[in-house]
Amino acid sequence: MKEIKSGQKVKVSFQTISSKENVFCSVKWWESDRIGLLFPPDKDHLIKFLPEEKELNVLLFSDKGILSFRSIVIESPANIDFVVEIPENPEVVQRREYSRVPTCTKFLISNKTKAVNCESIDISGGGLKFICKERLELNTIWTISLILNQEPIKINGKILHSRELESTFIYAVKFTDIAETTRSKIIKYCFDQEIKFRKMQR
Repeated sequence: MKEIKSGQKVKVSFQTISSKENVFCSVKWWESDRIGLLFPPDKDHLIKFLPEEKELNVLLFSDKGILSFRSIVIESPANIDFVVEIPENPEVVQRREYSRVPTCTKFLISNKTKAVNCESIDISGGGLKFICKERLELNTIWTISLILNQEPIKINGKILHSRELESTFIYAVKFTDIAETTRSKIIKYCFDQEIKFRKMQR
């Protein structure tokens, strides 16, 4: 599959005896029907729950967005590589299913007549929640200019709803006419932030 590249993030979900586990791996190599993953050393205690033929749910970050598919273990991570099966037609996750992560960064939204300074609350591949001091009209389109992973990003977004909080306003925006390359950068940022958060919890 042309969408798969070395180093891409992969979220593997599976059931143990008592709980559902999520493990973040990365792509090492791939073939038409399988993918080799780097299994994180800090999750070695879960290897015993990943024998061959174990069923998995997989989310794979790609240039198309997030690919979602059911899979099975071909080779256990107890071996040299953790190898899982790739179905012929993995599903592209819908926008509403993208992971939303907290992020606090100052940015600018603008239209033909004005520019407003804002601060983000959270972000996903499908939208953004932010706070600012100005009242903005619902269903209006704005250009959002922000920096993620030290890279400038511009997106058009539509304000869906708002909530007043003391002297400020909280807005929810849905991205519109977003290039898939730009969405992929946001999704990668969300994956990176989720991994950092999980590391902080340990």
